[in-house]
Amino acid sequence: MPEMAELLHPETYKRLIKEIGLEQTKGYKLSYLKNQTLGWIAEQRGIKTLQRAGYEIIDSKLPGNKGFDITAIKRAAGGEIKEIMIAESKYSANGRVKLARYKDADNLPFLQMDDQWIRGVTNKMGRSGNAKLRELGNLISKNEGLVKRQLNVLDASGKTKWFPNKLPKSEIFK
Repeated sequence: MPEMAELLHPETYKRLIKEIGLEQTKGYKLSYLKNQTLGWIAEQRGIKTLQRAGYEIIDSKLPGNKGFDITAIKRAAGGEIKEIMIAESKYSANGRVKLARYKDADNLPFLQMDDQWIRGVTNKMGRSGNAKLRELGNLISKNEGLVKRQLNVLDASGKTKWFPNKLPKSEIFK
C-alpha cells in the first residue's frame, strides 16, 4: 500500500484532516488511517456539498459500515419528497474509480450502485432491527422513481468531483 504522502500531498492531507476534525489520531493504526480516512473524507465532503444544495442527510449505514455511503432527501416547500439521492464516495489518486463487484445466489455478477445492489441494500434496511433504517428502506422502495444516484470522488489534490456517468447502467434509478 502506498504511503499517505503518495496518495495526497502532505499539506492537502493535513488540511483535510483538520477540516473534518481528525487532528488527533492517537489510538488509530496507521494502516486504518490509510485505508479508511480518505474514503471517510470523501463522504464528509459529499455530505457538506449535498447539505449546501438543500438536501437533508439521513443516516443509512447498515452494521459494519455497509450499504449506502450517503442518503439524502430533497423536499419541496410543502414537505413532499422531490428527490432521494444515494451517493457512493471514493478516493482516487489517478481518476480511475472501481465500484465493488458482487455475485448473486446464482453466481451472476453485479456492481455496487446498480439496480440489484440498491434494491438489495434497501431490502436489508427494510428488515433491519433499527426502526429508522426500516422506515428509510421502505421509503426508498416506495419512491424508486425519485431516486438519483451519484458517485462522489475525492482526488489527490483534495478536490471532490461528482460522476453520475461512471455508474452502472440502470433501468430504474436516475
